[in-house]
Amino acid sequence: MSCCGGKRAQLYRSRTSNPAITDRARVLPQAQARASASAPVIFEYLGVTGLTTMGAVTSKLYRFDARGARNAVDSRDAPALARVPDLRRLT
Repeated sequence: MSCCGGKRAQLYRSRTSNPAITDRARVLPQAQARASASAPVIFEYLGVTGLTTMGAVTSKLYRFDARGARNAVDSRDAPALARVPDLRRLT
């Protein structure tokens, strides 16, 4: 078998010492925190029976027990829930 000649180690060193990569790695968790910290969106159920639906982005289950039930929905899931019949976006 042939050896990679240390190229793998050299590649690893260049990636970990590259400021653009390490700076981006520090910024990503902060950006994710801002995205998840956005204000929830309130939906009201207009149907007759209960409804359970799943958020398209977060996969969170949202339960509306009866007509008039309101639920806070993650803003990332709001566009998908807006397309669900008998759900009305309030905010």
